[in-house]
Amino acid sequence: MCSPYKRRVTNSKNHKKPYPKGTTTKTFNFPSVMKIMHIAECAGGVDRYLEMLLPQLQDEYEQVFVCSFHFDKCKYEGLVNQVEQIEMRQTFSPLKIISQVKTIRKLIRKHHPDIVYCHSSFAGGLGRLACLGLRCKVVYNPHGWAFNMK
Repeated sequence: MCSPYKRRVTNSKNHKKPYPKGTTTKTFNFPSVMKIMHIAECAGGVDRYLEMLLPQLQDEYEQVFVCSFHFDKCKYEGLVNQVEQIEMRQTFSPLKIISQVKTIRKLIRKHHPDIVYCHSSFAGGLGRLACLGLRCKVVYNPHGWAFNMK
């Protein structure tokens, strides 16, 4: 988690006590800034979507962008706190998929995001597999429905 700060909440007499008997205060840990990790494999529509989304989140959230080499790293360096480019390609090879999942999982453990936001189908599958058993929320957005195209 991000560096948490502690906040004390006390019970008032009129308020029901949600704490065990004899306890008058409870400590909550809130992250100082929520961290979002974006994972994207293919450029194109996802690239345009991220160009619109990332500036809107820039001031309120700490962001890490994990992408394939299809993306222009320089374009995103000013929009997010950190850009990590990795070898991420669509493949049917189980060994290559496992390798890519391990790489993403290492990055998740390195950055400790609160939310992992997966963009596009392949990145969505890899990201969700990499998050299994970890304490982070996963958001998936397919962005496009290729089977609807003519």
